[in-house]
Amino acid sequence: MKVLGLGSALIDLLIRIESDAVLDELGFPRGSMQLVDDEGFVRLSAFVSGFESVIAPGGSACNTMRAMANLKNDVGFIAKAGMDSYADMYYDELSRAGVASRLISTCEKPTGVATTFVSRDGERTFGTYLGASMLLDADDLEDDMFEGYDCFYLESYKLVNYPLVLRTAELARQKGLKYALDLGSYNMVEEHLDFLKPFVREYVDILFANEEEALAYTGKPPRRALDEMAAEVGLCVVKVGEKGALIKRGDEYVEVSAFPVTPLDTTGAGDFFAAGFLHGYAHNYPLDVCGRVGALLASYVIRYMGPNLPGETWGEIKEQLKTMELCV
Repeated sequence: MKVLGLGSALIDLLIRIESDAVLDELGFPRGSMQLVDDEGFVRLSAFVSGFESVIAPGGSACNTMRAMANLKNDVGFIAKAGMDSYADMYYDELSRAGVASRLISTCEKPTGVATTFVSRDGERTFGTYLGASMLLDADDLEDDMFEGYDCFYLESYKLVNYPLVLRTAELARQKGLKYALDLGSYNMVEEHLDFLKPFVREYVDILFANEEEALAYTGKPPRRALDEMAAEVGLCVVKVGEKGALIKRGDEYVEVSAFPVTPLDTTGAGDFFAAGFLHGYAHNYPLDVCGRVGALLASYVIRYMGPNLPGETWGEIKEQLKTMELCV
């Protein structure tokens, strides 16, 4: 199964904070994703200039596609970036991972930056400047971009552009692709719920959410939320943190445990879970195995700062996957 992702080409600027007072000072609710405009980005950049940081290519859908590519899945990625050194780094990282990238360049804005505050328990709070990525529009999408793929994967952060999202659904349906959506952020769900609900029912085949996002979407706790969302899309996954994940397809229901690790930074955990799950789904594994592969990948990425794993780590993961595959 070939998977095409679309999302925001963002550079992650990761900052560990000792106290959430930093978030209070900025007015960022803990665990949320807050969009900042050009002026806000200038102020935020000045605010964090004295902090130690780690820079890595990011963006939710990109993280998922790169992780899938590292497991030798055939994937592509569509996004818009600036014409700057960040865009060059982004393209190089995609190529190195084996992602077929369709990065559309623009000189109108610089490449976007997600300033990511990592609390002591690994929780992340984002101040996201979309930059050039916000200029990706429905008119940028061409029929041939979707040609040859079996599944389309969208991050919810693109919900700020309804015509773009609807165009992806139109092209995916036209080309016969399954449509997967990760709800991505509870505040994005809350802000776009009126659009999101009918869109999910009409177009989405596979839906990923964590318990906060599931609550924002349904108003219900994880198990009941799963039932409601699975009835709308066919296949639904609700991630419940250290308790693992709940998965439902039709009458089939499974629970998957998380791998017990102490997180350093939870950036990319949901993205890597989706990558592992879709890897299993692409290989027609049973739902419980798909979930275990997702949990395995998530358990690795939270041991490091940022959504990048050392090269040798992928070798360890592949060895563990061999054991899982024997269970199929």
